Amino acid sequence: MNEAVNEYEYFASRQGFNNAAGHFDAVKELLSDLGACRNLAGELNLRLNDKTLTQRQLSALVNALLVDKFQYKTYSHNLEENMEPAQDASEVFLPWKAVDLVFVYHHPDLGYMVLDPKNKKHWELVTLFKKNELLTIYVGEFAKTKPDNPLYDLAIDQAIAFFNGKKIKTPAALAKGSFKFIDTAPAPKAPPRRKAAGPVRRRKGEAPPVSPPAETPKAALQSVSAISAAPVAAPAPSEGDKSKRRMTPFYGIPV
Repeated sequence: MNEAVNEYEYFASRQGFNNAAGHFDAVKELLSDLGACRNLAGELNLRLNDKTLTQRQLSALVNALLVDKFQYKTYSHNLEENMEPAQDASEVFLPWKAVDLVFVYHHPDLGYMVLDPKNKKHWELVTLFKKNELLTIYVGEFAKTKPDNPLYDLAIDQAIAFFNGKKIKTPAALAKGSFKFIDTAPAPKAPPRRKAAGPVRRRKGEAPPVSPPAETPKAALQSVSAISAAPVAAPAPSEGDKSKRRMTPFYGIPV
């Protein structure tokens, strides 16, 4: 009886009600994305980056959509050894067009991580899959999922072999299908182009701008100052200018 009374207690506060409403809106949006055959892990990580979802919501969303709604085949496995994913790890799963795959890794430090094994960027999020940590594999076909499809067990077995360090080849049955990788990450925007500076417009009757005087080179200033500091010799008088000639006086000498 007490459980029934407290079932909706979370909605009693404004914060709780708003959190629940936001979560329900996220479910509706993700249902639309899954209807377009977009991988759930890709969509969840986009929303984490945009901060429209929190990591605490991931587990509930994965279970509600992949398990309860679309009936995906699920397998949980404790890793048997440490595994460092190679840079081309996504190349192993890209040819698996027959199924949609989602990996959930319980990272000892980062917590609940949802990964699309066909997305190269998702493998860069985890540098090491540690031994004994929990890995859950979800396999299905979106709205076309059939719980008894033997391809799902084949995909799970191949994925576990991959994490155990074995080299695997794509089975022919997994290569036929339409569930190829779709990159939904937005393309980077090009920086805006700068407009070329046009001619300066003046108001009617306004004088044109006066450009500042050009600076005199330092070398020229030094030469001018050297010339001004040099002594100037007085000009010699010409022969024709008698008024300025000096006469030697005559002296009388007694005999």
